[in-house]
Amino acid sequence: MASPYPQALRKRVITAYENGEGSFRELAERYGVGVASVNRWIALRRRNGNVVPLPMGGARHQPKINEEGRAFLGDPRRGARQQHPELVKGYEETFGVSVSAETMRLNVRALGYTKKKRFGEPQHRGGLTWCWTARSSPKSNQR
Repeated sequence: MASPYPQALRKRVITAYENGEGSFRELAERYGVGVASVNRWIALRRRNGNVVPLPMGGARHQPKINEEGRAFLGDPRRGARQQHPELVKGYEETFGVSVSAETMRLNVRALGYTKKKRFGEPQHRGGLTWCWTARSSPKSNQR
């Protein structure tokens, strides 16, 4: 994720605006930033009296399933064999943390397990059975 523009650049743009050196558009072009950025910086200066970057938005929480939990899921007796509701229940009993089936599915998938359909023998095609199999090349920790 991109980092905020340096405060020195923000101050130069605001000083230029306050000295009447140009409009938002002209200053944005001169300093190589967006017009909206100049607009936000001026508004931030008027509102707060400074140009310190605001904290980034979005979810900034700790994941419910940590490294110890991933080891729990990576155990071949669990992650590759159990269905999501069973994994959720086992995780809650072991760690005392409640997680959703979707969170469990995403973490199992991140460990490299995929869900495959297996059909029974031709004479026993009454229902599908599901199994989890490890991918030949698991993804790295992408989030």
